[in-house]
Amino acid sequence: MEHIAKNLLLSKVNGKDNVLLEVQTIIEKVFIGSAMKLSNNNISKAAKLLGINRNTLAKKLRNNGISGV
Repeated sequence: MEHIAKNLLLSKVNGKDNVLLEVQTIIEKVFIGSAMKLSNNNISKAAKLLGINRNTLAKKLRNNGISGV
């Protein structure tokens, strides 16, 4: 895992300076997408899987252009 972090820091994710924020966003999208698939696109169930409020998940789906809303 450390070599992945090193490579990301050196390459600057998508050419952006805030590498940590970019990596967090990518990981969040992956987890949200997986939760949506596991819940058959049921936002309430996906939110429960993720341990976040349903409204928070709905906002993240809208803001990140992830299907489900």
